[in-house]
Amino acid sequence: MSEAQFEPSIARVERTDWRLGESLLTAIRRKVFIEEQGIPESIELDGQDPQAHHYVAMIGSKPVGTARQLADGRIGRLAVLASHRRCGIGTALMRSVIADAQRLGVATVYLHAQTDSLDFYQTLGFAPVGECFTEADKPHQAMQMVIDYQSYFQRIVSAHYPKPARQLALNLCQKAQRSVRIFSESLDPVIFDSPEMALCLSELSRSGSRTSVQILITDSHSLRARGHRLLELAKRLPSFVQIKVTDAPEQLTGRLVLLADQNNTLYMPDTADHRVRYEIDDRPLNRRLTEIFEQIWQRSEEDANFRDLGI
Repeated sequence: MSEAQFEPSIARVERTDWRLGESLLTAIRRKVFIEEQGIPESIELDGQDPQAHHYVAMIGSKPVGTARQLADGRIGRLAVLASHRRCGIGTALMRSVIADAQRLGVATVYLHAQTDSLDFYQTLGFAPVGECFTEADKPHQAMQMVIDYQSYFQRIVSAHYPKPARQLALNLCQKAQRSVRIFSESLDPVIFDSPEMALCLSELSRSGSRTSVQILITDSHSLRARGHRLLELAKRLPSFVQIKVTDAPEQLTGRLVLLADQNNTLYMPDTADHRVRYEIDDRPLNRRLTEIFEQIWQRSEEDANFRDLGI
């Protein structure tokens, strides 16, 4: 069997660190981009590699392809050795990169495709954006793909905000069977003020007599001024959906917490940083935050101003 006839199933894709894989990654990219395509080395080696996530396709012990992904979701430097093209290695690399982007909590991945590769990227789910342009003396097309997080229930250490944080919060509330606890100083409208979230919590509240939604905030004035779907929900279902106000959130100051039942958690340690932890079946973390939440909840009160709204 010649090298070009390798089945894609025997190629494995590994994620590697630039510090460890620089020599083999550079060797592949040099052959493809600099030697074959004539791209200047100064453009190909752009100084962004140390901060990027890198991927290498292996057949046995031989590296045959590579790709990288930057922190903002840009995919690039997809290169497969000429001897191993047209056997699915590029597709395997791209699928691995996209799956890794989802695990990293990236909302949208994008790339600059050479125009003769448009069909390849469209088959993977990328769509063109804007007009063609010239890059490294070659015609290119910007393309992007929005990553779907609906019903995604795997841990993400640092998901992007506002997307996919909004969908991840909804996922946890849809999965909840007994209780949802929310701490958000102004009940973040991006995450919580949506028809889908209001419907989800309404269905949870109506699903049984022992269900509950507890919402803890520090800023009732802006909430009343702008309005909020969960405020309206608390008005309609006061026995199940409660909103309390605290002026001493202590360990929760500057944070956002969503606790679904006793095991699932969406946690923003610093609302100024806008990175979200998405923890599935992490009972110790959920228990620790629930204890803090309940301590503050017991010392908090319903805002008298909400009574004017019928809450």
